[in-house]
Amino acid sequence: EIIRKDAEFYKKYFYAEDKSVFKFSAVWSINTWVYDCFDTINMLRCMGPAGSGKSDMMYLVGLTSYRFAVTAATTTPKSHEGLAKIYHATDLIDEYDSALQRDDGTLSGYMKARPMRRIAHSFKMMEVMTPNGKTFVPSNTPIFGPTMATGYKPTKDKGLESRFMTFHLTKTDMLTLDR
Repeated sequence: EIIRKDAEFYKKYFYAEDKSVFKFSAVWSINTWVYDCFDTINMLRCMGPAGSGKSDMMYLVGLTSYRFAVTAATTTPKSHEGLAKIYHATDLIDEYDSALQRDDGTLSGYMKARPMRRIAHSFKMMEVMTPNGKTFVPSNTPIFGPTMATGYKPTKDKGLESRFMTFHLTKTDMLTLDR
C-alpha cells in the first residue's frame, strides 16, 4: 500500500515514459526507513541529459525517504559525513559527477563506504591532552546510510559503479510536458 501511494505521489508531480521508475523508486524509498536492519543499501542514481528532470525526480523520492537532505555538488565530503553521523540522513548528492571531478578521493571514498555497514566508518586522529602530555586517539564517524545521486554519465570507478542502482531519464520525458 505504501509503495503504491509513493509511486502515485511521484506520478502526480513528475512525468516519465517508463512508469516502472515510480515503483522502483518507491521500493528504494521504503528501504531508507529500515536500512539499519540490513548490512548493505545500494545507492539510488538517476542519470540523464540536462533538462531531463533528474534532480526533480530524486527530490520527490527524497520527500518520501527517511530524513532527507539535499546537497549540492559544492558540499564538502566532511559535510556529508556530518549529515550521516548527526542526522542519519538520506543524502542526495546532486550532480555527483561534477563533484567527483574536483574530488581528492575523499568524496569517492565516502560514496564507496557508505552503503556497506562493515566499512562505513570514517576515522581521524584527534589530539588529546593527558597528564603525560599530548597524545593522539582515533575518532570514529559512522557513515552507513542511504544515498541518492544525480548525474550525466557513469563514473570510471568500477568499485563505485557497483554500488549504484540506476535508472535513466531522457529529455523526451520533460519535452512531453511542454505539449
